[in-house]
Amino acid sequence: MVNEAPCDVYLTGFILDPRFKDANIMRDLNPLAIQKIKIGGSSAQSSTADLPETLRRVGRYLLKLLRVEYEQQNFQIAKLSAPEAVDRCKEQVQKYIKGVYPFNVPFRENDTAVGWWTRLDNDKSNDPQPLAHLARNLLSVTPNSMADERTGSTFTWLNSAHRNRQEVATLVRLTQIRQWNMMNEDTDESPPFRPAVKFRDLEKTVRNMVATKGKQGAKQRPRGKWRGEWG
Repeated sequence: MVNEAPCDVYLTGFILDPRFKDANIMRDLNPLAIQKIKIGGSSAQSSTADLPETLRRVGRYLLKLLRVEYEQQNFQIAKLSAPEAVDRCKEQVQKYIKGVYPFNVPFRENDTAVGWWTRLDNDKSNDPQPLAHLARNLLSVTPNSMADERTGSTFTWLNSAHRNRQEVATLVRLTQIRQWNMMNEDTDESPPFRPAVKFRDLEKTVRNMVATKGKQGAKQRPRGKWRGEWG
């Protein structure tokens, strides 16, 4: 599934979570694949030749994100030029995997991946840049369309049959007001109670209740006393 993905966004997001940077997927994407055999060759190799394929894929995807920041967004990270940012990003990916400075910050008990990278992104020394900036932006993206689906359902609910002549701008404003009000923590109203509805076989349940009550009644009945009175 990882190899068939259109891009490496999910793989990169997984590796950039400090809790999973040492996962087995870093060493081998497919443990059942036959390893390549190297015969002869020069002993002099580049610094990236011995890196795991997973790490190289993550690095290539991060460089794509870095290119978007500089060429399309015209955003300069930590006042670094494009060549400087590329060189530092390549170096920082390996440092992050090894857990050396500046990526040796401890992961707190109640921390999240975004919170961990946010602390690095806010570091005034700019030593974790540009990797901290890229990781924070990537992990801040919602990995599903649940929010969009909920917003669409709100549009349908507000634009009912009796109110179907509203303008689009009106629907947008009403939806924004509703979502803000639901997220407002200052409201004193407690959340509505929603009982859990479960399937139950009523006939079987009633029989078990009758049988249980019958057994309890038989245990509590003073049979000896009754035999003396009616005997």
